[in-house]
Amino acid sequence: MNKRHVIRLQLVLLGLLVVLLVVRTLSGPPAPDGLVVLADLEPDALARAGFAVERPVVVRLEGIGSFHGPVEAGRDRPPLAAYGWLLRREDRAVVWRMEPGTAASERGTLARSIDTLGLDPGTYDLYFASYGASFGRSGSSVVQRLVGANWRDDADRWAVAVQPLDDAAGVIAVEEAEAGSLAGSLAGALAPQPPALVWTSAPMAEGRSEASHLFEVDEPVVLDLYACGELPEMDYGWVEDAVAGRRIWTMTMDTTEPAGGAEANRLARVPLRLAPGIYRAVFRTDAGHHYGSWRANPPLDPAAWGMTLSVAQPRQARAVTPFDPWTMRTPLLRITSVPNNTARSATFTLTEPLTVVVYAVGEIGRGDDRYDHAWITRAPGSDVVWRMSRAASRPAGGHENNRVEIAFLPLQPGTYTVHYETDGSHAFGNWSNGAPTHPERWGVTLFPLPASVEPGVIQQQPDEAPGEAGPMAGMPTAAPPPPAPTPPDPERLVLQMAPLGNEVRRDERLVVSEPTTYRLYALGELSLSGRYDYGWIERADTGDIVWEMTWENTRPAGGDDRNRFFEGTIRLEPGTYVVHFRTDWSHAYGDFGGEAPAYPERWGLTIERVTP
Repeated sequence: MNKRHVIRLQLVLLGLLVVLLVVRTLSGPPAPDGLVVLADLEPDALARAGFAVERPVVVRLEGIGSFHGPVEAGRDRPPLAAYGWLLRREDRAVVWRMEPGTAASERGTLARSIDTLGLDPGTYDLYFASYGASFGRSGSSVVQRLVGANWRDDADRWAVAVQPLDDAAGVIAVEEAEAGSLAGSLAGALAPQPPALVWTSAPMAEGRSEASHLFEVDEPVVLDLYACGELPEMDYGWVEDAVAGRRIWTMTMDTTEPAGGAEANRLARVPLRLAPGIYRAVFRTDAGHHYGSWRANPPLDPAAWGMTLSVAQPRQARAVTPFDPWTMRTPLLRITSVPNNTARSATFTLTEPLTVVVYAVGEIGRGDDRYDHAWITRAPGSDVVWRMSRAASRPAGGHENNRVEIAFLPLQPGTYTVHYETDGSHAFGNWSNGAPTHPERWGVTLFPLPASVEPGVIQQQPDEAPGEAGPMAGMPTAAPPPPAPTPPDPERLVLQMAPLGNEVRRDERLVVSEPTTYRLYALGELSLSGRYDYGWIERADTGDIVWEMTWENTRPAGGDDRNRFFEGTIRLEPGTYVVHFRTDWSHAYGDFGGEAPAYPERWGLTIERVTP
């Protein structure tokens, strides 16, 4: 081969090398390899892949994302517009993220991060977000787009991966990756689930929505509050003393810190010290930036959008319980199941001061237009002491104008009238729009705040129309002892919480593998004005009550008029249930005096299997 051919071959090889370098430069870095990989990503999306680590492991993390604009020497680096991060699900800790200060600047706006990290056992979520650093979809200036520096053009190169550096056999179990809004059925599984969970509204995936939780604290307790939202006052929450109507904590710029992603994303993680009392937690969202509908990059814990409360010391978990007057109190007065074009009222007199719980369900529009609503007046001047309103009420399910208000009203001795009025459409029995969750409660009901009320404190007035309001508080009359209950069959006995003494709380799990009928015998202390020793059964996953002891479903058990028993059957579908029974500080097995029931050894709850 002569010299001319050698030179020509060298030129050809040099040309090929230049072409390869150009192609390499234009195509950017190759997609990273890993056991867990997010690739084929698009702008304006959130992708996730979950995995579980069974024993400590060292991993290599590589992410390819984009800066919001080109990196220029001598100037501050722009924020990342598309990037990945790693979240540990158990404690919501961000254990790794791509950072603009440490990411290597590749061609144009491309960014690349490579790190090595030790992971402890746990469940992890690998995320990649590409909505941009700020609200709006332009992503780059006009000049940047003209010169090809629009970060969205990097989408086909985006990726993030986790690769174990040692033997990964039996170390990492990988879930299937998802992309898009992540607002589907998986959302609840990704939400915070601390060990002693009190309540969570996360993730709030619907615009213009509100979630609330009413709960009672029996002893001084510290709650861990974890909230993620958009400030100022777009998506935010608060905790209030429900009886006093006073906020004790509110999500503000001063009480939160940056949550990652868009600047408006804010995070609160604070201890909340509560004295015994009744509290309400509330979280609201607007129609814009929220879980499943991000307008800029989401927070680093997207599924925490909302509020989560848990007991800091799990041993105190029983000190915090949901407060539901329908299951924890007996109505003093009830005007419910009210149809269209109806006005009803009931008058009562208080002989002593009493705080009542007002539970009202009706139809109130956004402009506080009251279509179906309740109010209370006091004689002699008929002054309005309380009126249902949009601002103080919460969604009741169904149509957005279905509202429920739970108010705590301290009343002085005197005569009061409870009113309820409906217009010509959308009421009980004729829902022109979606029905509320509890249609039978359409109206207004009064409960006592104290667990019991002395006879004569509240008195019904004789001017009530028949059938328009429920009974007032009073003491039941004595009844003959019941027949002897059937002794438990040892072969069919499933659970026995009897006999129980004073100040006892029992909570037992019941796993039902197939539809099964059970026989229940429950003996406790109830009156028209309260429940003192009683039981109930609820679903473990939803908290829905499937059975409970009430005045209405129990009968006299002999001795004191408050001794009541339930005997009957229930059928439970497959699932996990929690069986509860609690007694107060007096009048239980071993401490009845001369007022014991006919069969005191059955004080509590017994469950037998009848048929599978």
